[in-house]
Amino acid sequence: MSHPDTAVRVFIVEGKLTITALKFPCAKDAMRAVRKYPVLQVEIEGEGTMLPEEFMAYCTDHGLTN
Repeated sequence: MSHPDTAVRVFIVEGKLTITALKFPCAKDAMRAVRKYPVLQVEIEGEGTMLPEEFMAYCTDHGLTN
């Protein structure tokens, strides 16, 4: 992750056919959402899209903890 304050979008599953994208100002806030909601994927600005498990591992590798 370039910077801890890089914008992150979290795609949350809300029903059979409904997905909502929530944008967070930093990865730490996005980590809380990934733990709280059923997440389909995470998109980090400038880094790309990844699965929730990949995002959590990525954050851990970059020294971010919740």
